Amino acid sequence: MSVLLHPQVFAVFPNSLNHHEHEFAQLFIEHAIRTIVADLLLNMLLSQQANSGFRFPPYTPPRPNQFKQPPQFFNSMPRQKSNVEHTLPNKPKEVAASTFVAQASGAVKGVQGIATKFDPNGKTQKEQLAVALHLNAFQQAETPATVQETYDQLKTSLNKLVRRLGLLVHPDKNPAPEATEAFKQLNDLREKFDNTRNTATQ
Repeated sequence: MSVLLHPQVFAVFPNSLNHHEHEFAQLFIEHAIRTIVADLLLNMLLSQQANSGFRFPPYTPPRPNQFKQPPQFFNSMPRQKSNVEHTLPNKPKEVAASTFVAQASGAVKGVQGIATKFDPNGKTQKEQLAVALHLNAFQQAETPATVQETYDQLKTSLNKLVRRLGLLVHPDKNPAPEATEAFKQLNDLREKFDNTRNTATQ
């Protein structure tokens, strides 16, 4: 609400008031007028209500815990059973992880035995060293994320070693009778290593 004041209203103030003091005086008077008008309107409303017999309802404080209890609608709804127990594996995670590591390590050691027997000159020494380092890290892994990471690294280095050994024991390049059996064992061990991860995730 804006109140327009006549210039003669400021006649009560000294003429020495500067511009800022005049603005402050006008704001003060406007605020006083608003307060007086609001009081008058409130008194008029109260008098009309008293004459008409209207009364405001008495104030009733809320009951304790009135707004903390959930509605009865949610309490009456049937609760669904959790399916967590159906998704858990039959074996504990620790047992499944240890079995997985043991089976994968056994397949890797079988490949290392073939490398020791058919590569006396050390042609696959670099690949054998990488497999040994990754196998050690895989066996010492503790968290599932670390087990997965070290398993992937071991799988990569093992595939390189199996390919190099396959060239040494291939029947077309190695006429020894044991080389044919070693070539079959390499394929079986690599397949066994790949299947260990699939068995662990079942």
